[in-house]
Amino acid sequence: MKYFLTLFMTAALSLGFAFSAGAASSKSAAVTTTTKETTEETTEETTETTTSFVPTDENGNPLTGSDLICYNTLAKYKKWGATPIESEYYEETLSEGTASVAKKTITYGTGDTFWLKRYSFPNSAAAEETVSEGSAETTAEAVERFETSLFIPGSGLEIRAYNNTTGEWFRTANLQNEIIKEVIFLDTDSYHMILGLPAVYKNNDFACNTLTVVPELEQPIKVTQTEGGYSVNFSFPESSSYLGEIWCLESSRVLANWENADLFSLLHINLATDRRLCYDGYYFQTPTTYTPGGENILYRQPSNYTGAALISYNSIPAAYDLGYATTYLCAQNQNDEGYWATGPQSEWLYSDFGITSNFYDTRFNTDFASNLIEAYRLYYDEVFLKALLAYGDFFNKHAANNHYETENGGWLVEDYGGQEGYTRTHCSLNHQLAEMCVLYKISYITGVKSYKETADNMLKGIEDTRDEWVQINNNLNYALYYTGSEELVDYPYLTYNDLYTTQQILYTYYHYTNDTLDYLMKCKKIWMDENNITGYYTTQQVVY
Repeated sequence: MKYFLTLFMTAALSLGFAFSAGAASSKSAAVTTTTKETTEETTEETTETTTSFVPTDENGNPLTGSDLICYNTLAKYKKWGATPIESEYYEETLSEGTASVAKKTITYGTGDTFWLKRYSFPNSAAAEETVSEGSAETTAEAVERFETSLFIPGSGLEIRAYNNTTGEWFRTANLQNEIIKEVIFLDTDSYHMILGLPAVYKNNDFACNTLTVVPELEQPIKVTQTEGGYSVNFSFPESSSYLGEIWCLESSRVLANWENADLFSLLHINLATDRRLCYDGYYFQTPTTYTPGGENILYRQPSNYTGAALISYNSIPAAYDLGYATTYLCAQNQNDEGYWATGPQSEWLYSDFGITSNFYDTRFNTDFASNLIEAYRLYYDEVFLKALLAYGDFFNKHAANNHYETENGGWLVEDYGGQEGYTRTHCSLNHQLAEMCVLYKISYITGVKSYKETADNMLKGIEDTRDEWVQINNNLNYALYYTGSEELVDYPYLTYNDLYTTQQILYTYYHYTNDTLDYLMKCKKIWMDENNITGYYTTQQVVY
């Protein structure tokens, strides 16, 4: 579990809700205010009439709860000059020949369009299968292909892709060259596309939010020149046994200016192998300890590390658009309780604590909440803010009901949650710190005090247990209150970075730093230096 978190975060760095502000209206209401003016000789009451604004929904009902918080928060940022993104999201079902196509589309005010299609073939025969050495494996040659195409106008087509296997860029203008199976950048003199891999998945029961990739049935795109432009051709197995998926960002404006050499290091988009942008979110290779799991089985990851990385490169139009689209799609997977579940069962969590599938992982969720915060600050879309509020409320409840109380009333919050009846889990320092950072940020953005109050309780919990976190060699203990059988070892530098970030937030928002956090950082720094660990934060991170 811990190993895969490090893998996810390292990979990331390398790289609506129907209600919106526009749906609310403001109605004026007369309010009588009485004031008293006092002098040495007389006291005089004066009355004046002022006007206040009551925001209402599209039906004229006054906004309450999170709707009102969102309205007031967005109004505050608009007053400071923020401009909400112009976008429209819609879903539809289409027919393309024998295929039934579910399509999601996001249109941007710039004229750019992102879309994602899922192809199914309910009226086609199931694929033939042969049995080899006791296991069923698909014979690729026996499956008929459904072929379709896109049109890209213009001339002088250049094709680029980052090869995640070799670490090199592929580039060609020769249409006879075979195109690699990666995310493809297509540029003519008048139009631009970024095209995902034509992906193939088994059309099975998708247990625990998993997809089974069929790589032997995935074929690269082919491009041919035609009148006025180029035909971009792709295909899927035409069988009810499979689903085909493809996504595209397209625009008449330049999405990636390749004269900027930095783009080649920034746009390492890895969404064509062991991680995918799929119809219902961001998928990742299942860890070996997850069930269902195994080779070619991906699970819907609660976070969105690739999208978060793209948002950080938002001056590039391609990154700006794709960062929004991926975050928007992932936000829709929030459940009614307010969190994003991990579908497969972790055998470690099950054996140690009795936690089964669709569990709550505080770190993955908190990382996605951080993604939502940055997305809100960039796009000012109320979809992201409402998702944050729902998660903040859920976490407040989780923290109140699932914590260890320390000597002076502090809280150390449990790392995981599941169905009723599971054994209490431990509290790891990196989870606790990341959760605090998100709560402080949401409170700062919205003005809701309860999030800060929870974070303050958690900070007090760390203060009360300061010496319990430090080992004799100055490394930090990964967690406290762990009762399982595994040896939990702290990350080389991740926890140090979380301590660093927490101090920055405290200083930026509240104008102080914490002595306990400073002590823990110094201890960890001694251990890192003695073990030649690098990669930790050394300069101020941006906090706003």
